[in-house]
Amino acid sequence: MSLTNVSTAEVIKKQFVFKLSTYKDFWRSLLIVQLIGLVFSSVANTGGSMMSDYYSVNISTYSINVVFFFTLFWAAITAFLIASRSYRYEDFSFITNRLTSSISSALFIVTVTFTAAVFTVLSSYVIFMVMKIVADSDTLPGTTVIGGFGEQTVTFIGIFGYLLLIASAGYLLGNLVQIHRAFIILIPILFVLPGMMTVRFPVINYIFEFYFQESSVLLFAVKMLLTATVFFLLAVLGLRREDVREW
Repeated sequence: MSLTNVSTAEVIKKQFVFKLSTYKDFWRSLLIVQLIGLVFSSVANTGGSMMSDYYSVNISTYSINVVFFFTLFWAAITAFLIASRSYRYEDFSFITNRLTSSISSALFIVTVTFTAAVFTVLSSYVIFMVMKIVADSDTLPGTTVIGGFGEQTVTFIGIFGYLLLIASAGYLLGNLVQIHRAFIILIPILFVLPGMMTVRFPVINYIFEFYFQESSVLLFAVKMLLTATVFFLLAVLGLRREDVREW
């Protein structure tokens, strides 16, 4: 019998640090996904041109949309995999239970999505520098090209909110699949059915507007944080039901 008392917070902290240092594949995959997105973003562009007898102006517009969507997909897959048994079994290295394991996993997901959001915002500067170097003609420098601090802050909040929402949903879905394999049918339904039901069921439109057409940055952040928290809590409750069968 051990006389050492280990607090729940200490266990969560140790598990969180352990996952930060051990789950290196997720960090590598993030860098790879970001690089692939940067390549596509640097190649794909929109714009136009203006010409006269005295000058010719070509306008090329580059965005980080491709980087964002690649990272969004990465966040969903990462959170889904973290919920798998192979990763949860690694928590046996500690004195643990479902609660501490789930909280440390949620903290890890928040950390990697925060990092992914930072990298995604910074990718706009990378694209700008690459285009500045490889461009055959002069470009127009200035902060307005990639946005000032305030604009980039709003962009970061939006990107982090969407990444956290998708990652928490992926974590919940991953835990539901571990409870019962029948939940795996939710994956194609979540991707296909909303688009097919938009016309018949206006509630789908309402949900879309509620999350994706919010004009207030503060309300948007509150919506995303609350929804992600609910998803994480549902995942924890689902795992507590699995406690009876296996741990």
